[in-house]
Amino acid sequence: MMIHDALILAATFSSGGLIGYIIGLAQGRKRGRDEQWVDCFLAGEAREKLRREKDGRFKSKTKS
Repeated sequence: MMIHDALILAATFSSGGLIGYIIGLAQGRKRGRDEQWVDCFLAGEAREKLRREKDGRFKSKTKS
């Protein structure tokens, strides 16, 4: 009977740890995607700013 209780206790803790791991993994991936999206968006804004003059017009291209 004592071994049976120990197995149930070990299974309970193991399943709880596994559920916590799965939830943490899913939330971590979502946060990573969100952070990557923000980084890409800000990099795109910086590239667009380099393409424009101070007043917002596109820079004229000079032929070489």
